[in-house]
Amino acid sequence: MTISLDPRDWKYFSQGAANVIFQFSNNSGLNTSTTNLEDPQLCLLRLRKKIKDLPTTVDNWSFIENSVIPLTNGYMASMKLVKIDTELLLALNDKAGQSSDNFPFFELNISESHGILMQNLRPPHLMAANKNKYLHISTFFSDFLRSAFIEFKPKWLVQSLSAPSNSRYCRTCAVKQMRGKSHQITYCPLQLLKKNAQDVKKLVDRLLGDTLDEIWHPIIGLCLHKVVMESPVFSIIKSIQEMCQKSIVDYSDTEDLDNEFGLFMSACDCTLLINIMTNNIQAERDVLTIKEGETTYFISCKLVDLDKKNIISPIKRKHWKSIEEKLINEGWYTGINSNSAHQLPSCF
Repeated sequence: MTISLDPRDWKYFSQGAANVIFQFSNNSGLNTSTTNLEDPQLCLLRLRKKIKDLPTTVDNWSFIENSVIPLTNGYMASMKLVKIDTELLLALNDKAGQSSDNFPFFELNISESHGILMQNLRPPHLMAANKNKYLHISTFFSDFLRSAFIEFKPKWLVQSLSAPSNSRYCRTCAVKQMRGKSHQITYCPLQLLKKNAQDVKKLVDRLLGDTLDEIWHPIIGLCLHKVVMESPVFSIIKSIQEMCQKSIVDYSDTEDLDNEFGLFMSACDCTLLINIMTNNIQAERDVLTIKEGETTYFISCKLVDLDKKNIISPIKRKHWKSIEEKLINEGWYTGINSNSAHQLPSCF
């Protein structure tokens, strides 16, 4: 696939722990049929940071294409592997260093030969309405376009395989309490799998909080309720997580972590993008619809960030194992070590 190699055509968009994302802007004004994007929806370029032992873009793409996409039943956001050159990486590295978000600056890995083009599901001209890093959810809306957008990390939708049989808390809630953040938690991720309408309404209210305006809160609330009740996307994430039959503490120190464990960790850290629009311009086959007054809203769900984890890193492995051992040995699953002033209701 051919893309523009002119750095003027790319502007900084966002970044995560392992990648920096740039958005296509066509500032060079070159002929779009020969030098720019063949598919205008694939307008985000995802490039790897320079981090020791991080899987390369080619390795990551092989993992996504062969191990992830076949399991997501069409719910993975569209993406393609593209070849890039060092000159583009060097120029974009400077742009990444000028970002104003909260991530510390990381250099791009200029030894990379490829990037990943991604579908940009976020409609333009959206206002950030609510960003709750503790609930792993961000909400955006646009009065002009009558559209909204939600970024959401479902986290662990299964219990840890090494959790005690008398556990009171799921893995996510146990970790939050261990880190002294129980007062910031208002829901358990396992509730995303419930299909009781009243329970889901309470869940949605807790997720959205009270920061949305009086017009958009009920609309986004109804759409999110529809997703939890009817979309299979949470069950798809759970099914991927269930493929792993061993906890990190079940692997001996001389035993390699296998592909199922890598898939599990990826699914525990994926992001769900929910696009709410008044016209079905994306023409997705699994779009949900809901009518509010005279307006019909189309709801599209897509998954991203199902990247290959660095399971060969001794540091990562030690970190994951240390957390799990602490949760077990210090009683965070069972609630023995929880602060009673902020103790959460049982997840089960």
